Amino acid sequence: MASLDSSAQTGIQLARREPANTPGVVIDWTSVVSTNNMRFKGDTTYYVSGPVTVGTATNAVVFEGGTVIKYAPTNNAALTVNGPITWQGTAYRPVVLTARDDQSIGEWITNSTPSGYYAQTALYIDANTSGADAFIQHLRVAHARTAIQLYKRTGHAIHHAQFVNCENGIRPDNAVFALRNALFHNGGGNGVRSKWLIFNF
Repeated sequence: MASLDSSAQTGIQLARREPANTPGVVIDWTSVVSTNNMRFKGDTTYYVSGPVTVGTATNAVVFEGGTVIKYAPTNNAALTVNGPITWQGTAYRPVVLTARDDQSIGEWITNSTPSGYYAQTALYIDANTSGADAFIQHLRVAHARTAIQLYKRTGHAIHHAQFVNCENGIRPDNAVFALRNALFHNGGGNGVRSKWLIFNF
């Protein structure tokens, strides 16, 4: 009876690399600071702890679908956009602006439960500086004193939006906008504060 030569047998070989003995970090969330160029990535949670200004008249600000921006519970946490906006929110990947303590989405920043209002203005759009109207769709804002404030121009549009636990939903300042398919829930009684408003159904 023939026997196998063990020296001729080959087994499964696995490639393996020993981990380097160097320190590393895992980034859970990113703090936002004022900058001329900003892209809010769809796989990242951002934290706004005070007044932050992004963009310029020549530098667009990109909001990818799925991005989560969280705000500190202070009187001055606000995100001002001075540049044209490229908004990429979709039905299945909306852009979410919420409280620092909201653990229902994005990375955890604290172990607390949301209480009261967080952002003074979650999204302040300075269309006078950018020179462009804002078209925003598939958005959720929660726990903000003011969800969106629009400054100047007359062609803004907000579609498929939710405003939850916000004292004021939308505050236009010398601006005109169209609103389509929007939900205002559990607010402070001021869904839209405007003298000029176009409801577009």
